[in-house]
Amino acid sequence: DLDPWYRVPLGVINHGIVALGLLGLVLFGRDALAASDRAPREAFFTLLALLAAHVALHGITAVEMRFGLVLLLALFPLAGYGAIRIMSWDSRRKLIVAACVSVYVVAALILSNWVRSLAPVIAAGS
Repeated sequence: DLDPWYRVPLGVINHGIVALGLLGLVLFGRDALAASDRAPREAFFTLLALLAAHVALHGITAVEMRFGLVLLLALFPLAGYGAIRIMSWDSRRKLIVAACVSVYVVAALILSNWVRSLAPVIAAGS
């Protein structure tokens, strides 16, 4: 079933986590690179290597969506980090982040719907 009842709510949650996780990654990277201790920088570059390797693997193979769990597991704590950092920002910056996350989520759901609409074509070609 490519259109279960929970598809859109779960998509909003997943893509919201991804958007906040990417923001958290940027904020963590900025903090790690400015830190005097090596440990945050090493953690940041290790995390970047993991994410880059996983994205590269997805780019060259035909994997199922469940294999994206590694990305969600890596981005989930970063989403929390980003959300905590955003709480201290002024309301204007919070509104900008909320708008950007919303645009990202809507665009991702539209793209997901387009890919889902291609399923019969893909199945017929294989």
